[in-house]
Amino acid sequence: MFFLPNTTSAFNSERFDATLKQELAAQDEFAKLLQQSMQFGSCALLDELEIMLNKVAADDVQIRIEIGAFYHSIIAGCNCADDPSPVEKNNEYAEISVTINRQNTAAILKAL
Repeated sequence: MFFLPNTTSAFNSERFDATLKQELAAQDEFAKLLQQSMQFGSCALLDELEIMLNKVAADDVQIRIEIGAFYHSIIAGCNCADDPSPVEKNNEYAEISVTINRQNTAAILKAL
């Protein structure tokens, strides 16, 4: 469990999308989930991460968000000088559910 206080306070404002992306990208749990969701590579790259909000719903207790995460991965070689495999980026996509408790800003991630 981790906390998203800035995202919770930015809910229903113009800066909600950007704040969510910034806070998620800083979380180890999010990076681990993207690593587990890869289909083509062996190492997730988060430097060009794009997040698309697919669905947002809220009540007095929770904010529930479904996102699409676009990112890249690589197939890591041995990094030897004579390694013939080129390091090319693979396009990756993951759908993730984010549930935020509005009282304490605790968040739970789940791959969809």
